[in-house]
Amino acid sequence: MLWVSEHGGTHMDAPSHVDPGGKTVDQVSLERLMGTAVVIDLSLSAHLDPDTQLQIPDITGWEAWNGQIQDNSILAVNTGWGRYWPNATRILGTPNHSDPSAFHYPGVHPNAASWLVENRPQVVAIAVDTPSVDFGQNKNYSVHRIFAKAGVPVFQNVANLDQLPPSGCKILAIPMKIEGGSGAPLRIFAILHEHREKQRDHFHLTTDLRYCHSASADISAGSQFLPDKRCLSVAVSICFFIFTQGLITCMGVN
Repeated sequence: MLWVSEHGGTHMDAPSHVDPGGKTVDQVSLERLMGTAVVIDLSLSAHLDPDTQLQIPDITGWEAWNGQIQDNSILAVNTGWGRYWPNATRILGTPNHSDPSAFHYPGVHPNAASWLVENRPQVVAIAVDTPSVDFGQNKNYSVHRIFAKAGVPVFQNVANLDQLPPSGCKILAIPMKIEGGSGAPLRIFAILHEHREKQRDHFHLTTDLRYCHSASADISAGSQFLPDKRCLSVAVSICFFIFTQGLITCMGVN
């Protein structure tokens, strides 16, 4: 028997995770699992303050440089936290891994979440490189609830967001299709423009796959750290896609 954590490593939170009436993993539409990437860089702020949260001006500031968020977009928040994987103490901001009240890591502010839902419904999903879309000190999961109520899935512990440009690439997320699941292990990819291919001839894949020549890089997280030690989370390599146009970056960590 294989026990798999729905919420370990790089994973998707379905709306039903915090909303009893929300869609489960197998009910989330494919339209919410693929879209144009909107990558907002909070890495400097997060480096100075681990309790940094994405604010409305961060979103409107991105739009001032890149234009209004397009239809079918996935908003990804790069806090730089991916570089700490798999050091649980650095990721959680405390050596006390079993005490959520001591957690310190970046996230999305509830006001920004509400603003996105009300003013940018074209955002179909949210991706973060931290354990939760709520920052570490938010104990009522208000941001989870805001997105869940709007039917917006959340991708967490996403890796290599620092390798993506602010705009101009596509994200595809492939969760394990668990019937009735509130979450699922996630394989997530970014398709980059061809001109990026020559900047680097390979990206690091999941550790069991070593390297892949200029085709893909894994950006899904594994499960070395889980607050719930009773669960064993297994990163499953489902399949590879070869695209004749562009470069694929897999967005998970092992």
